[in-house]
Order: sequence, then structure tokens, then C-alpha cells
Amino acid sequence: MTSRLDALFRRTNRVAAGTIKFDLERMRQMLASAGQPERGVPTVLIAGTNGKGSLTAMWARALAHEGHTVGCYTSPHLVRFHERIAVNGVPIDDDALAAVLAALAEHEARVGIELTFFEATTFMAFLHYRNAGATALVLEVGMGGRLDATNASAPSLSLITTIGRDHMEHLGESEGEIAREKAGVMRPGVTTVAGDLSAAALGAVRAAATAIGARLVELGDARDHVACGERQMAVPSPAMFGAHQRHNAALFTLSALAAAGTDVALSEAAIGAGVRAIVPGRYEVREAGGVRFVIDGAHNGPAMVALRAAILADPAFTAPRTLIFGGTQGRALAETVLAVSDLFVHVIVCEPPTERAIPIAEMQQAVPRARAAGSVREAIAIARTLGANVCVTGSLYLVGETLAVLDGGARDAVSDYR
Repeated sequence: MTSRLDALFRRTNRVAAGTIKFDLERMRQMLASAGQPERGVPTVLIAGTNGKGSLTAMWARALAHEGHTVGCYTSPHLVRFHERIAVNGVPIDDDALAAVLAALAEHEARVGIELTFFEATTFMAFLHYRNAGATALVLEVGMGGRLDATNASAPSLSLITTIGRDHMEHLGESEGEIAREKAGVMRPGVTTVAGDLSAAALGAVRAAATAIGARLVELGDARDHVACGERQMAVPSPAMFGAHQRHNAALFTLSALAAAGTDVALSEAAIGAGVRAIVPGRYEVREAGGVRFVIDGAHNGPAMVALRAAILADPAFTAPRTLIFGGTQGRALAETVLAVSDLFVHVIVCEPPTERAIPIAEMQQAVPRARAAGSVREAIAIARTLGANVCVTGSLYLVGETLAVLDGGARDAVSDYR
């Protein structure tokens, strides 16, 4: 299985070299060849800069509570590739993965095209969900929305969680441009629920909704109580920590109210179950070797702002603190490590396991007092000698490697997110 996954991961490099354009035509051809496995299943499609993983987990848990067999698609994986393709919380097993890998090769040969890594993974997910008898799907958009492989689906409900300046090389420089890309998950006559967006982002989303005739429901600054039409509800407390999770819980609750009368409708009990979802690597607390680790996948400016607020609000995560940071290219260090480094007595930088890692020298130039570690394992070992609370952040690749080290296992490699 490892060799097959390695071959799948290598597909990414051709995209990085610019030989394949991002569009939906390849996905549509392949899905047609496979008999449209993405169609005819109630689907929630979730786009946004941050918060997608949390909202995906909440919706998947809630739909399972209602008795659905839920296919849940997320990216990237933290430790094992199998995490990306789950049914009722259970990752795809090796036998089922081998079956959809074989089907992928069969349909590519039949159609005469080769999918990118992310497209191939999305295609295999749809096949697995059909094989597993899924009665509902919750799909986390990989990047953007308009041209993302998940957007080949037919959503019953779409969400746009937040809009921030991330993946700008693909999505545009301004929040308005990025919002227009993410608004591609909208459908005529179908409800889209938007989180608390800036004026520029919300303007772009509103214009897109009007242009195609989508119903748009806006959260605004509501956190404790939400209403949609005649339905209203107090927002249940989320299981995950941080003020940003209050936003996610409110957005989930509002989207559940907005879904009334659709094939993804939720009861109040299911909504309560949904907000209790837990996502690994989102302010996850681990005790290991007498050291308290806070592991968080913050990797862009808005996420770092949320992480900073969570750290300051956490009575157990007291000074002196140690930061382990490793970022990926395309994110400004001024908006990431420098946004939180003043909270930490010690800073350790290391390169996360990806080709897009920011070089250690560049991170040390931004934070001259930072100590360098040659690997995530070494960074953790150094942090343990400092006897302080430790925060690991900067990249989901770093988070995944940290979880693997703390659990004594190995992480499946992947060369890039696409």
C-alpha cells in the first residue's frame, strides 16, 4: 500500500511544474465514467479560509446522530492518508483503499486522462462513499471553491466559513477576489450560509449570490443566539476551545436552521451533538513526559490571531511557554510566527515535512532568538528539556508530524496539498 500511495503523492509535482491547470473538466469526465457517484446523495459542501475542518466535523457528527451513514472528506491528513476518506468517523481501510485505487487506474485508462493528487483522492472518496452506502456527504473544500475538485458535487447546502488572505498565488490578492473564488460553491436556488466576513468579502459573496440566484444566509456578529426565518436557537457551547470556536458553533447552528426542509435537515438534538465534535490538531492538548503540549494547526494570519487569543484565555497554558514553529512558503512570517512569538520565552524553529517548508534560516531571520532543530522530533526533545508549556503551530504538516512523534508512530508523507 505504501508504494501505491507514494505513486499517488508524486502526481502533485506535475501540478507544481505548471503542466496541469486547475479546472473541473477532468473530474467531471472521470465521475461520468464512474456513473456519477457524487450525485443523488444529500451533500454539505464547506469552503472558507479557516474553520472548514471544524464545521466539517460538526456537520458529519450531527448527520450521523440523525441516523445517516456519513461520508466525510477532509484535507490534508495529519498522520495517515486514510483520514481523508472516512465513513461515520472510520477512516478507509487498506482493502477498500486498494479497491478505489484500482478503480481510479481503470477509469483513467478508459477516459485517457490523469488526475492530480487532490483530484484523484476526491474521486476515490466518492467511489468509497458509494461502495459504503453513504446516505449523506460532508465535503471540505481543499482550496478556494470554484475550481476545487469537491465542487463537482451537487450540494444541498453550502457554507463559506471565513475569508482571509491565504493561497493568494491561486485565489487572488484581495479578500474580495478570494471571496469570489470561494463563492463558486454556491448553486442557483440552494442555500449558502456565510460566517462573519469583512465588508469586502461579504460584498463579493452577496454579488455572487445575486448573480446566480442562490439564497444567502449571513451570520454577522451573532455568537450566542442565531435565527433564520421563524427558527431561532441559542448556540450550544462547542467542545473545542477558543473564541473562534464560538464563531464556528454559531455558524454551524445557523446553517442547521437554514437547512430546515432540505435533505440535510437536523433536529435540535443533532445540532447539540454536532457542536461537541472534536478535530485533532485544533488547540489539542496533550500531556507527554510531564510536559503540556498545545498543538494547533494555525498557519495563516487570521488563524494566528485566533490562536493568540486562545492562549491568553487558557488558564492552564501559563508562562513560561515554549513555541515550536514551522511554516510553509506563501505565508508571511510577520503574520504568523511574529504574531505570537512575544508570548513565549523560548522559540524553536524547524522545517515541517513538506517541499514547501520555509527554510530555517528564513525563520531565524524573522526571530533571531529562535533555536534551530533539524527535525520535528529534535524540536520536541529540545522543548522537553526546557520544562515549560509547549505550543506547536505553523503548519498542519508540522502538527501531523508532532502527533506521530508523540504517539510513537510514523506519518504518511505527502509532497503537497494538491
